[in-house]
Amino acid sequence: MAADSARRDARTAQDDMAAASAVATAAPPLIDLAHRDAVDRALRRVVRNVSALINATQAAIFVWEPDRRVVVPAQSAGNPAPAPAIRLGQGIIGTAAKE
Repeated sequence: MAADSARRDARTAQDDMAAASAVATAAPPLIDLAHRDAVDRALRRVVRNVSALINATQAAIFVWEPDRRVVVPAQSAGNPAPAPAIRLGQGIIGTAAKE
């Protein structure tokens, strides 16, 4: 059941990315906004589905911000407060990002 939901969400995420590409082609100034929105929706689905699949009460996906040289939470679930930006080598997440 969870696998079916994950497959369905993966197809929807692909559709979201295709729609974002279509918007970006039609209106170049909207490229960043459309792309960010599609990526956010896809990451939200990944967090939700992986959390359900492994019965996790909390989950997060972090992304690298090269200008600031930190990883920041892109999406999370079950967390009472947003996680801060984390420097490379700082804690478990920063160490994993550094490796």
